[in-house]
Amino acid sequence: MGSIVIVGASGDIGSTLAQSLLPDYDLALLSRSDPSTKWSGAERRVTTHKCNVADPSSVNVALDEVRNSHPSIDGLVYAAGHNHGSPLAMTTTDSWREHIDANLTGAFYVVRAAARTMMVQGHGSIVLIGSIIGHVGNEGQAAYAASKAGLVGLMKVASLEFARYNVRINLLAVGPVVSRMTADIPKVQRDRLMMQMPQRKIGDPGDIVGTVRFLVGHESTFMTGSVLTLDGGYTAR
Repeated sequence: MGSIVIVGASGDIGSTLAQSLLPDYDLALLSRSDPSTKWSGAERRVTTHKCNVADPSSVNVALDEVRNSHPSIDGLVYAAGHNHGSPLAMTTTDSWREHIDANLTGAFYVVRAAARTMMVQGHGSIVLIGSIIGHVGNEGQAAYAASKAGLVGLMKVASLEFARYNVRINLLAVGPVVSRMTADIPKVQRDRLMMQMPQRKIGDPGDIVGTVRFLVGHESTFMTGSVLTLDGGYTAR
């Protein structure tokens, strides 16, 4: 049984992934908030670590804790993120930085720290949770789109540099998913979005689980540097 690190474990996607992967993997859960109470019944298979992904020192400390608690880091899922839309001309510098820090710079810090361990141990699989907005854009989401587009570039370069060490990295470009980040969308806008979805529904965090399980598992050992789209057909138009 291997160990999987989930970054952003207190979010909707991260917590759903943790619940699904727990029967098959030991888990290290990283989050800005302390998730230890939620997972108090599974201490033998789960370790929890506070981590601010925007702070490289915090990331390094958290990954050191993981290395001390688990014999190996077999997989890592970066599910941390920030999304608060505003028109580009109205986007504040602080808002821009918050998006870049959480969605892109944080991923760089985490991938850098985890990859050093994976390269030494000679294996590992990293999965970045991205967004279709990084490919197609969306009004009012300049900072979010830029950060998610940058995530693709980070993944591509990392895949080339890590491959010789048997370390893989792939990205899931996810479409609209029901979560706390999308809960504030006005009903009129949500209904309009629903009509744009070929399946006439918005995704659920559970829809991501199967693909993540595939990417961290042995069935995908020949896959690295890939962008997989999970959007209910939204970008097929």
